[in-house]
Amino acid sequence: MTIFRWKSAHSSRARLLCSMIAFFAISIPSHSQTYKVLHSFSGGVDGGSPFLAALVRDSKGNLYGTTTRGGAHGYGTVFRLDVRGNETVLHSFSGGSDGAAPEAGLVRDRAGNLYGTTGLGGSPCFEGRGGCGVVFEITHSGEYVILHSFLGVIGGGDGAVPYAKLLLDAHGNLYGTTVGGGINTPQCQEGAGTIFELTPNQEGNWTEILLYSFPCTAADGMFPYGPLLEGPLGTLAGTSAGGGTCSGAALDDCGTIFKIAPGPDEWTHTVVHGFAGGSDGASVRGGLIRDADGNLYGTTQLGGAFGFGTIFRIDASGNKTILYSFAGADGANPVSGLIRDKYGSLWGTTSRGGNSQMGTVFKLDGTGHLTVLHNFGGGNDGAYPYGPLQRSGATLFGTTTAGGVFNQGTVFRLTP
Repeated sequence: MTIFRWKSAHSSRARLLCSMIAFFAISIPSHSQTYKVLHSFSGGVDGGSPFLAALVRDSKGNLYGTTTRGGAHGYGTVFRLDVRGNETVLHSFSGGSDGAAPEAGLVRDRAGNLYGTTGLGGSPCFEGRGGCGVVFEITHSGEYVILHSFLGVIGGGDGAVPYAKLLLDAHGNLYGTTVGGGINTPQCQEGAGTIFELTPNQEGNWTEILLYSFPCTAADGMFPYGPLLEGPLGTLAGTSAGGGTCSGAALDDCGTIFKIAPGPDEWTHTVVHGFAGGSDGASVRGGLIRDADGNLYGTTQLGGAFGFGTIFRIDASGNKTILYSFAGADGANPVSGLIRDKYGSLWGTTSRGGNSQMGTVFKLDGTGHLTVLHNFGGGNDGAYPYGPLQRSGATLFGTTTAGGVFNQGTVFRLTP
């Protein structure tokens, strides 16, 4: 369902320059690092190909995540991995009303309930097509519950196809994005995406509130693939892969950073930054993080000085600074967002690039110096880490969508 386009229109001279710059600008990982594959997915009943799935960890050290494929029916799974690497499949998606192909990770509340989304399955939502995804819960007792099935155009403006991880607020409300549905226009006949809220009542039923529908205009942004970030006074910040200020480019080439704020009658939408492509960066598919000063950090999949993506910062006034441009040898095409430590260093993954062109794990310190912590080789160590990292103390956890013993992806642990 998800289509990523990789641009590589660089001359051999430019590629040589990129490689030389990357060689002198990045650090080689130290031998004290430990990298371990905790689980190799087989593509069978245990699942396969975790995609944008950020892992979530409980107090006992168990990891929870999703796979887009495999399971008992071939439509993906929700899994738990204990500290010994033993996997338990909590749910296998059937591809019907319960959903199919969960791409994003999970959120977990204090009671141990898990919440997530699927990009497919559920109720019919477009003429002649199947379902457009669901929001689900797996209770702490293991019961699978559908909280909302997206109806898209058939639903009269409901969202369709949620790819992003949900946001859970302190009151138990869930917020998320869809890349389709919402306002139906001639330019976007299946919609340009929505922002939604799900609110529980005392009887345990959930009500969807459509907070915003993207109107399919470049200036407004469209196709929000990334998760939302909670801000002050109830505001939400997010990213869109389409729109922006590209000149003469396709609508889905550049992207925006936006925020929405609650008002007396409706939520208001503001574009904080519209990406222009080229050196400014393009195609924002990951989420944002915020520091104590209100600065936002994220990645672009494309653009930058060499066309392989960027790491950026946007200050509280909306001014954008490119902190790093990937050159290929040091990683390329970061799809997911970042995590940040107390020293101000940023940690993340690139889906391509590195020694074997199969992705990297990196650290960018406060001085702008990037260290490649792991180069994925495509063998048992995994390949193509699309998802973000999860951090516990000094240890990083993540997933790859391919590689491993069966070439169906892995869960890994890295201690820098």
